[in-house]
Amino acid sequence: MPITPLTLAMQYLDIFYSGENLHRLKNLLDDHCRFTGPFMDCRSADEYLQALTTDPPASLSYTVLQTYEHVDSACVIYQFEKGSISTPMAQLFETNGSSIKRILLIFDSAALVRQTAIT
Repeated sequence: MPITPLTLAMQYLDIFYSGENLHRLKNLLDDHCRFTGPFMDCRSADEYLQALTTDPPASLSYTVLQTYEHVDSACVIYQFEKGSISTPMAQLFETNGSSIKRILLIFDSAALVRQTAIT
């Protein structure tokens, strides 16, 4: 049974938000996977994984609000939580059938910076 874009996306989020065994992300990412977000732009899976190794996610959680799936893409909209910081986020995952080839992270970075400054 082929893996769906939404299955890949949810596997990615589960690993990322656990903050553990981040090397397992390598199995989900195409070698040329591009990650684009407000604070990072990586042009390969290795570059992205190195950035996560340098600054690993910790004490994060998320609650899925909505998911969408199309032929070769999935979108997950969720509420991001880290301590007192809470903001909605959306991630678009483009796939090539068996792995993630692009991740686009969208959120209001100004709101995150303001909440970080308050804490």
